Amino acid sequence: MIIYRKYFFATDSQIAQIKKKLLLKVEITAIACGLCLPTKNLCETFAISAALRLLRHCRNINPINTSYYQIDNHDNEEQRSCVNLFRNKTKYSHIKQNKMQVLVGKKAPVFKAKAVVNGKDIIDGFSLDQFIGKKYVVFFFYPKDFTFVCPSELHAFQEALGEFESRNTALVACSTDTEQSHWGWLQVSKKNGGIEGVTYPIVADTNKTISYNYGVLNGAFDATEEGEMTATSEMVAYRGLFLIDKNGLVRHQLINDLPLGRNVEEALRMVDALQFNEENGEVCPANWTKGKSGMKATHSGVAEYLSQN
Repeated sequence: MIIYRKYFFATDSQIAQIKKKLLLKVEITAIACGLCLPTKNLCETFAISAALRLLRHCRNINPINTSYYQIDNHDNEEQRSCVNLFRNKTKYSHIKQNKMQVLVGKKAPVFKAKAVVNGKDIIDGFSLDQFIGKKYVVFFFYPKDFTFVCPSELHAFQEALGEFESRNTALVACSTDTEQSHWGWLQVSKKNGGIEGVTYPIVADTNKTISYNYGVLNGAFDATEEGEMTATSEMVAYRGLFLIDKNGLVRHQLINDLPLGRNVEEALRMVDALQFNEENGEVCPANWTKGKSGMKATHSGVAEYLSQN
């Protein structure tokens, strides 16, 4: 028996549309939040054909997981051809779309990667785990080395490094360039467009998994029917910024499009707001800055605050 199963994240209307097009009874699996194509009581050729037809009608659905079970008894050439096409079509489907995700309130994705530290030293196995229980972290992504908006941001964060350190906060940058590219750019002077003088760690997300897991990778991977991998863009990181607390939880995130530089003062303000809330138990209203009064999270508290501001 041929057994194939593929899960999709799909809306009810998309599921209904696929049912109508394929004229199949599609089993809905609540746990997987998607579709399961049953092959029970179906002949082998029809199972493959139906699965292929299903894939062709799912271009607007984001696959989140693909599982293969053993495919046996495809002895004739037509069936083998279908199976090979089927496998190639879905080979990269689990990374076809890179949907932006909200990480606030969740554990920051874990990684180990090469990085340049102190502006000159390349190290292996850099991880944010070293800060858990010790420091807050502002972890920010930028698109490319040797570009335009990026050096202005990296220098602006460097100029404010003392302010972050006084708040027990580590600064860490990351892009999809290699560690050698980071190192090379660090040797170029500021007046020549380089980032010489930047001392906080710059992580090399060469395989793009860090950017992907943080939801900031620009573009999407896909695959042709021949199994060749394609990409819809340069696959570089958006300008994402994540404030991570001492427990490793993301407490604030910001993602800008490629041309839009960030405000370092706002990053500092968010560190101040988080620490104020942790120390005082009060919340931070609109336009709050360090030194201003907070608000008690009660009906009387908001009334008192608004009556005075």
